[in-house]
Amino acid sequence: MLSTRDLRSKTGRRYYWQVRVTDNLGRTSDWSAPAFWEMGLLHDSDWQARWITLNLQEDTSKSNPVPILRREFQVKKNVVSARLYASAMGLYQLELNGKRVGDQYFTPGWTAYDFRYQYQTYDITSDLKPGVNCLGALLGDGWFRGNMTWDNRRNSYGTRLGLLAQLVITYRDGKKQIVSTTKTGRRRRAPSCFRTSTTARRMTRAWSAQAGALRLRRQGLEGRNAARFPKAKLVAPAGPPVREIQELNP
Repeated sequence: MLSTRDLRSKTGRRYYWQVRVTDNLGRTSDWSAPAFWEMGLLHDSDWQARWITLNLQEDTSKSNPVPILRREFQVKKNVVSARLYASAMGLYQLELNGKRVGDQYFTPGWTAYDFRYQYQTYDITSDLKPGVNCLGALLGDGWFRGNMTWDNRRNSYGTRLGLLAQLVITYRDGKKQIVSTTKTGRRRRAPSCFRTSTTARRMTRAWSAQAGALRLRRQGLEGRNAARFPKAKLVAPAGPPVREIQELNP
């Protein structure tokens, strides 16, 4: 039997379980098929990623063009598993090699950002390919700084969008590779294909593909003053995600 203490110490570990039932006549069923759950990032020290914000001049009194961020990385060995953990100040949508990551919308969800930020976990093991891969992100205002409440107030929790992302790749030889957002270094930013967080124009799928598919200009994404980054706790989602379940034609 596992104790609560055992579970708290096993970040990222997968646990398998089975059940069987005994009725009031003492008859016992067969064991169920094995199922599993996987632990998330349980401690602050598990996060090597750091919050990053944009070094773009914005008018935060209104909605601005949606930032598009991208980073390329190399996969050199046989991958056993790959987990992508992400959160945002605002809303985020991730893409890997030109394909949308996951099927959730409005991530990371609405919460009391002064106290906690929800993060999502994605299994992208089968989506990685040998050689160059490209991870991209779109950021939007959302509940964090978008228009809210009956008086249409903005910037309820902050004025600057931010991204936190950490990809943990485990190879067959047991070694791990971590690709993450950091406060230093440079990233590439493509011109936004969205005018605001709610109005879209022409979108090219090449922006999150590998280099050469889209001409990019280099743009530094520098870490801001540490006091501007959230000190709230990172937590797993408290409820089910928003997903598309039906499309209606008017």
